[in-house]
Amino acid sequence: MPAWFWYDERDPDYSDYLALNSTYTAAYSWLGPKRDFPQHGCDRTVEPGELIVVTSRNKQVAEVAQTILAGCWRAFGMKPVVEEVDVLQRSDESYTVAMLKATTDSSILRSLRAVFDSTGKAVLQPVENPTETVSLLWTAGPS
Repeated sequence: MPAWFWYDERDPDYSDYLALNSTYTAAYSWLGPKRDFPQHGCDRTVEPGELIVVTSRNKQVAEVAQTILAGCWRAFGMKPVVEEVDVLQRSDESYTVAMLKATTDSSILRSLRAVFDSTGKAVLQPVENPTETVSLLWTAGPS
């Protein structure tokens, strides 16, 4: 699975972030078109299982990234899950590396029911009661 990197090139530890990113073919693995975390987190389509690596001096980087990505990905039935957070100490300052995985969000899945009109044409509609189990029995009519 690919890893996508998200960081700000104006951050004082930018050279460290770029070095880490360079192990994954540099410019081809940025999450957005620019290196300006926390902007542009929604610019690239990711697939379930892909990893987002976010680096920043902001100690809440994991929470910030998770909130932004959750908003971006909700419509696609995905959510970010924090896999790991590490704090790296540099001389007088530290920065955080957060790794979030894109996962399928099953909480938005709903059962569907086939509703037929008088001509036999069917449309799928969400079931009103999300706990209701729906069975679908399909029989071939006269051809």
